Amino acid sequence: AAPCAREFPRATVWLAPGQWSFPLQLGPSLLGFPPGRVRTIPTAGSAAPPPEWARDFDYEILGPLVFPRFGAFAEAALVHRRTRTLLVTDLVARIGDAPPEIVAEDPRALLFHARDSIADEISPTADALARGWRRICLFAFYFVPAGIQIRLREALDDRRRLPPSMTDLGAGAVPFGLMPWAWVTDERRSFRALQGRGPLRVAPILQELILNRFPDETATWVERVCGLDFTRVIGSHMDNDVRARPADLRRAFGFLGTPRGDSPRDAPEEADLRFLRDASDAC
Repeated sequence: AAPCAREFPRATVWLAPGQWSFPLQLGPSLLGFPPGRVRTIPTAGSAAPPPEWARDFDYEILGPLVFPRFGAFAEAALVHRRTRTLLVTDLVARIGDAPPEIVAEDPRALLFHARDSIADEISPTADALARGWRRICLFAFYFVPAGIQIRLREALDDRRRLPPSMTDLGAGAVPFGLMPWAWVTDERRSFRALQGRGPLRVAPILQELILNRFPDETATWVERVCGLDFTRVIGSHMDNDVRARPADLRRAFGFLGTPRGDSPRDAPEEADLRFLRDASDAC
Protein backbone atom coordinates (compact mmCIF):
# COMPACT_ATOMS: atom_id res chain seq x y z
CA ALA A 1 0.00 0.00 0.00
CA ALA A 2 2.79 2.44 0.83
CA PRO A 3 4.57 2.10 -2.56
CA CYS A 4 1.18 2.46 -4.27
CA ALA A 5 0.54 5.67 -2.33
CA ARG A 6 3.87 7.11 -3.44
CA GLU A 7 2.89 6.51 -7.08
CA PHE A 8 -0.12 8.81 -6.63
CA PRO A 9 1.39 11.87 -4.92
CA ARG A 10 -1.85 13.93 -4.92
CA ALA A 11 -4.06 11.21 -3.42
CA THR A 12 -5.22 11.07 0.17
CA VAL A 13 -4.45 7.70 1.76
CA TRP A 14 -7.26 6.27 3.89
CA LEU A 15 -6.52 3.62 6.51
CA ALA A 16 -8.92 1.42 8.40
CA PRO A 17 -8.82 2.16 12.14
CA GLY A 18 -6.74 0.08 14.52
CA GLN A 19 -3.53 -0.17 12.48
CA TRP A 20 -0.64 -1.58 14.47
CA SER A 21 2.88 -2.87 14.02
CA PHE A 22 5.02 -5.37 15.91
CA PRO A 23 7.22 -5.39 17.96
CA LEU A 24 7.04 -1.56 18.16
CA GLN A 25 3.97 0.56 17.52
CA LEU A 26 5.01 2.85 14.67
CA GLY A 27 3.13 5.62 12.91
CA PRO A 28 2.16 5.41 9.22
CA SER A 29 5.07 7.58 8.04
CA LEU A 30 7.56 5.20 9.67
CA LEU A 31 5.89 2.31 7.83
CA GLY A 32 6.46 3.95 4.44
CA PHE A 33 3.31 5.98 3.95
CA PRO A 34 3.75 9.56 2.70
CA PRO A 35 3.54 12.00 5.63
CA GLY A 36 0.84 14.64 5.70
CA ARG A 37 -1.83 12.93 3.59
CA VAL A 38 -2.78 9.84 5.58
CA ARG A 39 -6.18 9.77 7.30
CA THR A 40 -8.14 7.15 9.21
CA ILE A 41 -11.69 6.31 8.13
CA PRO A 42 -13.99 7.67 10.87
CA THR A 43 -16.07 5.16 12.78
CA ALA A 44 -19.72 5.61 13.73
CA GLY A 45 -20.21 8.46 16.20
CA SER A 46 -16.87 10.06 15.37
CA ALA A 47 -16.67 13.86 15.30
CA ALA A 48 -14.35 13.71 12.27
CA PRO A 49 -15.83 14.95 8.97
CA PRO A 50 -16.93 12.22 6.54
CA PRO A 51 -14.52 11.28 3.75
CA GLU A 52 -15.01 13.14 0.48
CA TRP A 53 -15.62 9.80 -1.25
CA ALA A 54 -18.69 9.21 0.96
CA ARG A 55 -20.64 11.01 -1.78
CA ASP A 56 -20.25 7.88 -3.89
CA PHE A 57 -19.75 5.11 -1.33
CA ASP A 58 -21.56 3.74 1.68
CA TYR A 59 -19.25 2.06 4.17
CA GLU A 60 -19.34 -0.04 7.31
CA ILE A 61 -16.34 -0.72 9.57
CA LEU A 62 -15.81 -3.88 11.59
CA GLY A 63 -13.74 -3.18 14.69
CA PRO A 64 -11.12 -2.48 15.55
CA LEU A 65 -11.35 -5.85 17.31
CA VAL A 66 -8.63 -5.45 19.93
CA PHE A 67 -6.79 -8.37 21.48
CA PRO A 68 -5.68 -8.26 25.13
CA ARG A 69 -1.94 -8.63 24.54
CA PHE A 70 -1.28 -6.87 21.26
CA GLY A 71 -2.77 -6.18 17.87
CA ALA A 72 -6.20 -5.58 16.43
CA PHE A 73 -8.26 -6.48 13.40
CA ALA A 74 -10.44 -4.15 11.35
CA GLU A 75 -12.18 -4.30 8.00
CA ALA A 76 -13.70 -1.48 5.99
CA ALA A 77 -16.42 -2.60 3.59
CA LEU A 78 -17.41 -0.06 0.94
CA VAL A 79 -20.37 -0.19 -1.42
CA HIS A 80 -20.15 1.87 -4.59
CA ARG A 81 -23.74 2.95 -5.04
CA ARG A 82 -23.84 3.51 -8.80
CA THR A 83 -22.40 0.10 -9.70
CA ARG A 84 -23.81 -1.71 -6.62
CA THR A 85 -20.34 -3.12 -5.89
CA LEU A 86 -19.15 -4.28 -2.47
CA LEU A 87 -15.40 -3.73 -1.91
CA VAL A 88 -13.66 -5.75 0.83
CA THR A 89 -10.11 -6.64 1.74
CA ASP A 90 -9.86 -9.88 3.71
CA LEU A 91 -13.19 -10.98 5.10
CA VAL A 92 -14.72 -12.81 2.14
CA ALA A 93 -13.35 -14.35 -1.02
CA ARG A 94 -14.25 -16.81 -3.74
CA ILE A 95 -11.67 -19.51 -4.31
CA GLY A 96 -11.76 -20.57 -7.94
CA ASP A 97 -10.47 -23.73 -9.55
CA ALA A 98 -7.84 -21.81 -11.51
CA PRO A 99 -5.30 -19.26 -10.26
CA PRO A 100 -5.76 -15.56 -11.09
CA GLU A 101 -4.00 -14.52 -14.27
CA ILE A 102 -1.32 -12.57 -12.40
CA VAL A 103 -0.27 -15.76 -10.57
CA ALA A 104 -0.10 -17.75 -13.79
CA GLU A 105 2.19 -15.16 -15.42
CA ASP A 106 5.12 -16.72 -13.55
CA PRO A 107 4.26 -20.38 -12.89
CA ARG A 108 7.25 -21.13 -10.66
CA ALA A 109 5.27 -20.86 -7.41
CA LEU A 110 2.57 -23.16 -8.80
CA LEU A 111 5.17 -25.72 -9.84
CA PHE A 112 7.02 -25.43 -6.52
CA HIS A 113 3.86 -26.45 -4.67
CA ALA A 114 2.75 -29.02 -7.24
CA ARG A 115 5.54 -31.37 -6.15
CA ASP A 116 4.83 -34.10 -3.61
CA SER A 117 8.43 -33.92 -2.39
CA ILE A 118 11.57 -31.94 -3.08
CA ALA A 119 12.93 -34.78 -5.23
CA ASP A 120 10.15 -34.51 -7.81
CA GLU A 121 10.93 -33.24 -11.29
CA ILE A 122 7.85 -31.61 -12.75
CA SER A 123 6.66 -30.06 -16.01
CA PRO A 124 4.21 -27.14 -16.38
CA THR A 125 1.23 -29.23 -17.43
CA ALA A 126 -2.32 -28.07 -16.78
CA ASP A 127 -2.76 -30.76 -14.10
CA ALA A 128 0.44 -29.72 -12.32
CA LEU A 129 -0.48 -26.03 -12.31
CA ALA A 130 -3.97 -26.80 -10.98
CA ARG A 131 -2.51 -29.01 -8.25
CA GLY A 132 -0.05 -26.29 -7.26
CA TRP A 133 -2.88 -23.77 -7.03
CA ARG A 134 -4.99 -26.01 -4.79
CA ARG A 135 -2.07 -26.51 -2.43
CA ILE A 136 -1.17 -22.81 -2.32
CA CYS A 137 -4.76 -22.06 -1.30
CA LEU A 138 -4.66 -24.66 1.48
CA PHE A 139 -1.42 -23.21 2.84
CA ALA A 140 -2.83 -19.69 2.66
CA PHE A 141 -6.08 -20.47 4.46
CA TYR A 142 -4.93 -23.11 6.96
CA PHE A 143 -1.16 -22.45 7.45
CA VAL A 144 -0.54 -26.20 8.02
CA PRO A 145 -2.78 -28.35 5.78
CA ALA A 146 -3.59 -31.80 7.10
CA GLY A 147 -2.27 -33.43 3.91
CA ILE A 148 1.40 -32.62 4.56
CA GLN A 149 4.11 -34.24 6.63
CA ILE A 150 6.41 -31.69 8.27
CA ARG A 151 10.09 -32.39 7.56
CA LEU A 152 11.95 -29.59 9.36
CA ARG A 153 14.69 -31.83 10.74
CA GLU A 154 15.19 -33.57 7.42
CA ALA A 155 15.04 -30.38 5.30
CA LEU A 156 18.79 -29.98 4.78
CA ASP A 157 19.28 -33.65 3.94
CA ASP A 158 16.28 -33.49 1.59
CA ARG A 159 17.87 -30.51 -0.16
CA ARG A 160 20.51 -32.82 -1.62
CA ARG A 161 17.76 -34.59 -3.57
CA LEU A 162 16.60 -31.41 -5.34
CA PRO A 163 16.95 -31.96 -9.13
CA PRO A 164 19.16 -29.30 -10.78
CA SER A 165 16.32 -28.45 -13.18
CA MET A 166 14.09 -27.49 -10.22
CA THR A 167 16.47 -25.14 -8.37
CA ASP A 168 14.89 -22.04 -9.91
CA LEU A 169 11.38 -22.74 -8.62
CA GLY A 170 11.85 -21.03 -5.27
CA ALA A 171 14.35 -18.38 -6.33
CA GLY A 172 13.79 -15.10 -4.51
CA ALA A 173 11.21 -16.58 -2.16
CA VAL A 174 12.44 -19.81 -0.57
CA PRO A 175 15.94 -19.94 1.00
CA PHE A 176 18.17 -22.45 -0.79
CA GLY A 177 15.15 -24.05 -2.46
CA LEU A 178 14.20 -25.83 0.78
CA MET A 179 10.90 -27.67 1.00
CA PRO A 180 10.42 -28.72 4.65
CA TRP A 181 7.30 -30.79 4.03
CA ALA A 182 5.98 -33.57 1.80
CA TRP A 183 2.45 -34.14 0.58
CA VAL A 184 1.26 -37.52 1.78
CA THR A 185 -2.46 -37.36 0.95
CA ASP A 186 -4.48 -36.02 -1.97
CA GLU A 187 -5.43 -32.38 -1.45
CA ARG A 188 -8.56 -32.29 -3.61
CA ARG A 189 -11.12 -33.17 -0.92
CA SER A 190 -9.78 -30.48 1.42
CA PHE A 191 -9.74 -27.96 -1.40
CA ARG A 192 -13.39 -28.64 -2.29
CA ALA A 193 -14.36 -28.24 1.36
CA LEU A 194 -12.43 -24.98 1.50
CA GLN A 195 -14.28 -23.65 -1.56
CA GLY A 196 -17.69 -24.37 -0.06
CA ARG A 197 -20.91 -24.21 -2.04
CA GLY A 198 -21.77 -20.52 -2.10
CA PRO A 199 -20.12 -17.70 -4.06
CA LEU A 200 -18.42 -16.27 -0.93
CA ARG A 201 -16.23 -17.82 1.75
CA VAL A 202 -14.76 -16.51 5.00
CA ALA A 203 -11.16 -17.61 5.41
CA PRO A 204 -10.82 -20.36 8.06
CA ILE A 205 -7.87 -18.50 9.60
CA LEU A 206 -10.20 -15.57 10.29
CA GLN A 207 -13.03 -17.81 11.47
CA GLU A 208 -10.90 -19.68 13.98
CA LEU A 209 -8.35 -17.08 15.12
CA ILE A 210 -10.30 -13.80 15.16
CA LEU A 211 -13.98 -13.61 14.30
CA ASN A 212 -15.23 -16.36 16.61
CA ARG A 213 -13.77 -14.33 19.50
CA PHE A 214 -15.99 -11.39 18.57
CA PRO A 215 -19.20 -13.06 17.34
CA ASP A 216 -21.64 -10.32 18.33
CA GLU A 217 -19.60 -7.49 16.82
CA THR A 218 -19.07 -9.49 13.63
CA ALA A 219 -22.72 -10.50 13.27
CA THR A 220 -23.84 -6.89 13.78
CA TRP A 221 -21.40 -5.71 11.11
CA VAL A 222 -22.61 -8.38 8.68
CA GLU A 223 -26.23 -7.26 9.11
CA ARG A 224 -25.27 -3.62 8.54
CA VAL A 225 -23.44 -4.51 5.33
CA CYS A 226 -26.33 -6.70 4.21
CA GLY A 227 -28.54 -3.63 4.56
CA LEU A 228 -26.62 -2.03 1.69
CA ASP A 229 -27.52 -2.65 -1.94
CA PHE A 230 -24.91 -4.68 -3.85
CA THR A 231 -24.95 -7.31 -6.58
CA ARG A 232 -21.25 -8.07 -6.92
CA VAL A 233 -18.18 -8.29 -4.69
CA ILE A 234 -14.61 -7.24 -5.40
CA GLY A 235 -12.11 -8.49 -2.84
CA SER A 236 -8.36 -8.14 -2.51
CA HIS A 237 -7.67 -11.87 -2.77
CA MET A 238 -8.51 -14.79 -5.04
CA ASP A 239 -11.28 -14.46 -7.64
CA ASN A 240 -12.65 -11.06 -8.52
CA ASP A 241 -15.91 -9.55 -9.72
CA VAL A 242 -17.99 -12.14 -7.88
CA ARG A 243 -21.72 -12.08 -8.50
CA ALA A 244 -23.18 -12.08 -5.00
CA ARG A 245 -25.94 -10.43 -2.98
CA PRO A 246 -26.50 -9.73 0.72
CA ALA A 247 -28.02 -13.19 1.28
CA ASP A 248 -24.75 -14.75 0.04
CA LEU A 249 -22.73 -12.63 2.45
CA ARG A 250 -24.98 -13.57 5.35
CA ARG A 251 -24.68 -17.25 4.49
CA ALA A 252 -20.88 -17.06 4.40
CA PHE A 253 -20.93 -15.99 8.06
CA GLY A 254 -23.18 -18.87 9.12
CA PHE A 255 -20.30 -20.28 11.18
CA LEU A 256 -20.98 -17.62 13.82
CA GLY A 257 -24.05 -19.58 14.84
CA THR A 258 -22.43 -23.02 14.45
CA PRO A 259 -18.70 -22.66 15.21
CA ARG A 260 -17.70 -25.83 13.37
CA GLY A 261 -19.00 -24.81 9.96
CA ASP A 262 -22.07 -23.60 8.10
CA SER A 263 -23.48 -27.13 7.89
CA PRO A 264 -21.98 -30.64 7.84
CA ARG A 265 -21.79 -30.60 4.03
CA ASP A 266 -20.41 -27.08 3.88
CA ALA A 267 -17.84 -27.22 6.68
CA PRO A 268 -14.08 -27.18 6.10
CA GLU A 269 -12.29 -30.44 6.68
CA GLU A 270 -11.90 -31.05 10.41
CA ALA A 271 -8.33 -32.28 10.01
CA ASP A 272 -7.34 -29.03 8.29
CA LEU A 273 -8.94 -26.94 11.04
CA ARG A 274 -7.14 -28.78 13.85
CA PHE A 275 -3.95 -26.71 13.69
CA LEU A 276 -5.93 -23.46 13.65
CA ARG A 277 -7.93 -24.50 16.71
CA ASP A 278 -4.73 -25.41 18.55
CA ALA A 279 -3.27 -22.03 17.58
CA SER A 280 -6.46 -20.28 18.68
CA ASP A 281 -6.31 -21.98 22.08
CA ALA A 282 -2.64 -21.00 22.42
CA CYS A 283 -3.50 -17.36 21.69
